[in-house]
Amino acid sequence: MTAAPRMSRQEESDAELVVAVAAGDLRALGELFDRHDPALRRYLRRMGIPRADVDDLVQATFLEITRAAPSFDARHAGRSWIFGVASIMLRRHRHFLRRAAARISAWRSGVR
Repeated sequence: MTAAPRMSRQEESDAELVVAVAAGDLRALGELFDRHDPALRRYLRRMGIPRADVDDLVQATFLEITRAAPSFDARHAGRSWIFGVASIMLRRHRHFLRRAAARISAWRSGVR
């Protein structure tokens, strides 16, 4: 009896790749990055993120994916989940910027 041929990473669904990332497979993370990096960049730009911050947010998204992958429910679409993670990172980024602006404003006006 011969083993069934293993699918290449390119043939695996996003959900299968996220499950593999949860198991520690960084090649699966690389495949997800290759698939979704361009679309994530477009999404972040459409959301008003300056080009200078897009790289950082894409990187933060994929780092968060490695942390959050064990909680992924494989019955759902992997792409939607990835963009959900990106949306969370976008919200955190905006929150950070608002807090930083408030601190700078308070510092400039002498309130501490």
